[in-house]
Amino acid sequence: MKALLIKDVNLLKSQKQFFGVVALMLVLFTIVQDNKSFAIIYVAMMFSILSMTTMGYDEYENGMCYLMTLPFSRKEYVQSKYVFGILSSFLGLTFSVIFVAAATVAKGGIYPWEELRDAVIPGIMLITGTLSVSMPVQLKFGSEKSRVVFLSIYGTGFVVGYGVIQICKKAGISLSDMMESSFVKDVLSTPWGLGVICAVVLIASYAVSVRIIGRREF
Repeated sequence: MKALLIKDVNLLKSQKQFFGVVALMLVLFTIVQDNKSFAIIYVAMMFSILSMTTMGYDEYENGMCYLMTLPFSRKEYVQSKYVFGILSSFLGLTFSVIFVAAATVAKGGIYPWEELRDAVIPGIMLITGTLSVSMPVQLKFGSEKSRVVFLSIYGTGFVVGYGVIQICKKAGISLSDMMESSFVKDVLSTPWGLGVICAVVLIASYAVSVRIIGRREF
């Protein structure tokens, strides 16, 4: 798996424009617009798709046919993608937090813990959700067809979410009160609670991905 991780890191060396754009947007949202929380969440989202980028390179010109002949199992290939995705995502999240905190201090301010928490928790949840959905989908449909599938998934999610909101409004149920409940806050605001939820989701996604690649023909 170490060799696969090294391969993915080397593949990203050609993504200088990607990192340049992410860095530019980080500076823009942090310094120019003073939108610290969005800057952190944006960087987390962008870094969470890096594994998809490397998978696209792997599939270029039937590259997977060659990769699957090398001395590693399909399960190890999936493991490397999840490990790489988690490491790169949290590296981007950590870098953005440090940059935002340093920029805030340089401007003579203080970055409150509550504001930092409210940015990091959605960032972690976004990383988990993106990796959990993107990995099985891309392994199942490939880099080209997966784009259409992603649009369908997000479109369906938007429609379902909008429908739930409208139903709750008619039923007199306040979703904001539910999200502000002490139970939800306690689960999401504690490292253990958030960690357990993210771990369960990623493990379930990993199991699905292993099953998919095991059945796929290259």
